[in-house]
Amino acid sequence: MNTGFVNTKPSHYGICLFDGRVPGPGWMAVDGGAARRIEGPGDLNTGTLWWVNLTYDECRDTGLLLNPWVRHSGFLRASMDALVDDLGLVPAPPSQRAQELSGYFERLMRLVARAGVVPRAASLTHDLAQVFPPAAFPSDDIEQPCRHAYQDWTRTHVRPPGAGVTVALHFPRIPYAWRQLQIPVPDAACSWTFIPPSSLPPGRDRLSWISRLQVPSLVKVRLNRIQPEVSDIFAFGTGARDNDSSLLRRQWMSEPEAMALIALTDTADTEIVIEGVWLANRSCPQTPPAAFDFLWNDAAFAASWSAGVLAENLWVASCARERIAPRSGRAQRVSFRAVWARAVDRVRLCQIALALRAKGWAVLNYGVGALRVSITPDAKHELLADALALGLVPPLSLTLGASDQVPLPLEWGGEDLAVTEALLRAHGNSGALRKLDTLHLLSPLEQAEVLHSIEGLA
Repeated sequence: MNTGFVNTKPSHYGICLFDGRVPGPGWMAVDGGAARRIEGPGDLNTGTLWWVNLTYDECRDTGLLLNPWVRHSGFLRASMDALVDDLGLVPAPPSQRAQELSGYFERLMRLVARAGVVPRAASLTHDLAQVFPPAAFPSDDIEQPCRHAYQDWTRTHVRPPGAGVTVALHFPRIPYAWRQLQIPVPDAACSWTFIPPSSLPPGRDRLSWISRLQVPSLVKVRLNRIQPEVSDIFAFGTGARDNDSSLLRRQWMSEPEAMALIALTDTADTEIVIEGVWLANRSCPQTPPAAFDFLWNDAAFAASWSAGVLAENLWVASCARERIAPRSGRAQRVSFRAVWARAVDRVRLCQIALALRAKGWAVLNYGVGALRVSITPDAKHELLADALALGLVPPLSLTLGASDQVPLPLEWGGEDLAVTEALLRAHGNSGALRKLDTLHLLSPLEQAEVLHSIEGLA
């Protein structure tokens, strides 16, 4: 990670879409303005923060990462390609894509600046981590249990249909982030007690005892047998990575994940062995950083794409691993905050993934408030209806240009706060969503006019 960037605040925010996979000719646009052709990175002016369509490795290998005004395609955590798909900009010509994307990028980054954060790191989540109080990290006794309880992404055991396309569905980002940032977690002052198997209740009473715990806990488990319809989606440990990115053979869960597993597998043909429990004496409530209160307190941001992506990056930033000196000889630890937030995220998504699977959908993976489903091209309307009923919003790439083909009425099963965004997305109304993304920049009277203009479109 490049952390030696200059402290100068950018004056503008731009997009650069190179024609190939190396710096060269391409299209650039700044602050939502008209795009123009460039001959190469030498045409990217200083004073503008550039988000480019090359990966971290591609920027590093070509030396572009050394330019302090350039950020790679994964700067916003999700890849630029994934976010372009979410906005329905894939079919657009590169010039239009650069122009529209630069407008969204500018609005997002000006919200970052509003909170007093200056972009210095190679990823926005690293920049945002500074707004959180210092995280509490586990002592040596429970460092390994915490590391084994951490999983940020799950690959299911479901096989995709032939000739399938992958669709990313996600929870509305702002309310989801709000909840993730308030999860009670252990703190540095907690005391931990280990309960060996010999001191735990016998047989299935042990599972009941775990499910009634009222304090933070880390549970060592061995899964001998789980019904396939659950195990294919729960996929314990599948996709978990250790500090060095090697596959992690998980043996531990924090109590949100353990309780969910017990609830999902409460049948006689299930065999879950509890091999020990660490118990904390208390948990502490978390509060979102005050610098970003405007995201939750101003209704103008409720359906804003840029505010939503920022909120998502914010809660992920709260899960940052420990920063240690290079060549210290010590492994990075994961914080209590990270372990518990990731567990709750995994549980919420697993429950929705099971509901989608029960309806016949092939859920491939999930993590960070989103699931990816493989569908045949003729099944998108059915998926749209089921996703909305479960409180998930679709990417505009699924619905753009097909508003007259969407079966009506559509049922929204999520929070009232997100109903406008969800239904506008369902009908592929990118123009109205673009207006809502700029709502916070308008006066109250202008906001009322915009809301009136889109009334009935959802």
